[in-house]
Amino acid sequence: MKRTLILVFAAGLGGSLMALPADAAKGRRGEGKGVCAEDIQKLCKDVKPGEGRMRDCLQKNIKKLSEECQTRQEKVKERLELRNKAADAKKG
Repeated sequence: MKRTLILVFAAGLGGSLMALPADAAKGRRGEGKGVCAEDIQKLCKDVKPGEGRMRDCLQKNIKKLSEECQTRQEKVKERLELRNKAADAKKG
C-alpha cells in the first residue's frame, strides 16, 4: 500500500513538474520576459545558457538578486528538490 501511494504521488508530481524547464527558461534570455531578466543581464550576461549554468549563476549570486528573482529562484529550487525526491522514490 505504501509503495503504491509513493508511486501515485511520484507519477502525479512528475507530471506537474514537466513544465519546469519551460517555466525556468522564461527569464533566461534577458528579453524582458521573466522576473530575473534584469538580474541575468547584470550578473550572468557572460554565462552560456544550458546544462544548469544559468541557474547555477543565479544561485551563486542569490544575495545580489532582486527580491522577485530571489523568490523565483527559491521556487525553482523547491521544484527541483521535489523532482529529485520523486525520482528517488520511483527508483526505490
